Amino acid sequence: MTLHGEGVLEETFTWQTVLMAVLISLMMPQLKYTSMWARDFRSYVITDYICYYIAESTTMSKLSKKLKHSEKYRKFFERQKELYKLIEENGKDILQSGNFKKTKDYTQHGTVSVSKHSMNVAKYSVAWSQKLGIACSQRDLIRGALLHDYFLYDWHDKDRKDYQPLHGFYHPGIALRNADREYKLTPREKDIIGKHMWPLTVVPPMCREAWIVTAADKYCSFMETVRLHKGHNRRHHDRRGN
Repeated sequence: MTLHGEGVLEETFTWQTVLMAVLISLMMPQLKYTSMWARDFRSYVITDYICYYIAESTTMSKLSKKLKHSEKYRKFFERQKELYKLIEENGKDILQSGNFKKTKDYTQHGTVSVSKHSMNVAKYSVAWSQKLGIACSQRDLIRGALLHDYFLYDWHDKDRKDYQPLHGFYHPGIALRNADREYKLTPREKDIIGKHMWPLTVVPPMCREAWIVTAADKYCSFMETVRLHKGHNRRHHDRRGN
């Protein structure tokens, strides 16, 4: 980055930088990660390269405005890392379990898998509770959110055994039974899982954590259904191919 005259940056187009960003973007899906927040790493890397390109190809008079935008992106992805770290710290055993990993193959809404939806709900539940200053058990909040849709089947598959057309009414109870068999649930976690579909569950949530997850679940479900939140669920794409 070279300065000229009255502090004007030399306008250069760094093809090497853009090419590197594209190559990293293509390679990232092939890698396996151990950290949950690494799912957003590809976007974070590309954002870094975009910020670098902005600094290399603009004038000093516009640089401050561009850097403000790039700083917002950086703060956003740093916040995502913090939230994923909290989820991993409180729900590592769930995230690493065989049954939870299977939910990556089950579509929840739109193109989003059940596992991704559960992560989204956990993330927004934590973020909202912190933003609004709601005192609650963070561990119960996260674990309940991760297990709230632990029904362990593809509810879109009408050919499966024991297909139930009223999935919305029945799956909270199924998820609660499955989770209770595998984990020692607290009363708050049970309340979250069993009542997250209120008012379909009739009996309302009885703790703050359950109310937060219920609200986050409805928000995420809407965003996923209208495709404002997107995923890369394999079975969804397989069905489209058929």
